[in-house]
Amino acid sequence: MNRRYKLLITSLILLIAIACYGVYWGIYNVLPYSAIKPLRLTSPLIIEKFKEKYTPNRFNLTLKQFSFTTKDSITLRGWFIPSQYKAKGTILVLHGIASSKQLMLPYASDLVKDSFNVVVYDSRAHGESGGEYCTLGFYEKYDVSKCIDKVIEQFGDSCVPFGILGNSMGAAVALQAIPLDKRIVCGISESSFANLRETLSDYLERMIPVRWDWISSPAFA
Repeated sequence: MNRRYKLLITSLILLIAIACYGVYWGIYNVLPYSAIKPLRLTSPLIIEKFKEKYTPNRFNLTLKQFSFTTKDSITLRGWFIPSQYKAKGTILVLHGIASSKQLMLPYASDLVKDSFNVVVYDSRAHGESGGEYCTLGFYEKYDVSKCIDKVIEQFGDSCVPFGILGNSMGAAVALQAIPLDKRIVCGISESSFANLRETLSDYLERMIPVRWDWISSPAFA
């Protein structure tokens, strides 16, 4: 009996140790990155979530597909939507986290009627674009300049000047991109966040019932 008791205690200690390691590993290797690895919105998911289609045809838009490569070799995919009239310039419309270029089409619909070309693209780790992690603007601000380079190369100098309109994460990216690229002459920031660490902690708080700001630290390493 004594031998069985010792074996039981040893097994329990081993199970507890494994469980503690699993929790530790999850906290430091999964949770910090879960907030920057958003769900990719595909066309079927958009229909399932919003109960309607977000397609160029729905908004009577014509588009030209393009792609460009970021500084860290990630391919991002977008649409160039020409103005319905003589273009005054080109507006880049940036989506928020866990969103997609398709959900920005209502903005594009209004802007092309006001004589602007519109560019929408899936940010890194979103939609049809590559990349595993979204960095909430840390790298995305440089992606904007790469996008402008490609738009001018593929669609011509007549696309100049450029403006930018961003929503949520896209708004934060817009604010950071404007001072980095002088080709952007104006911008609109809609519902931006103020602090990256606080925002990451806010997203994590939605996933677990408590707020532990330290959990997000590995994501900034």
